[in-house]
Amino acid sequence: MNWISIKDKLPEIEKYVLVCYKNNVFQGYLDEWEHDNCWYIFSGSFTLDEVDYNIKLDEVTHWMPLPEPPEELK
Repeated sequence: MNWISIKDKLPEIEKYVLVCYKNNVFQGYLDEWEHDNCWYIFSGSFTLDEVDYNIKLDEVTHWMPLPEPPEELK
C-alpha cells in the first residue's frame, strides 16, 4: 500500500483509514460536517474519548487504507 495525497484523492466518507497529520500517523476518517469536510482523528489508544475533532481537511496531507488483519484473526 502506498500513501495517497489528499490533493489526488480523498477516501470515502466515514471509512476508517490511516492519516498523516503533523508528521505523525493516526487512524481516522473523513466526515461531512456542517457543509464542509473535516477529519476525525484518533490519538493515543484509539478510544472514543481520545478524539481530536474537526481537523481541517487540508491539515491531513496523506492517507492510506487500513491493512488487512492477520490471517488467523479473519
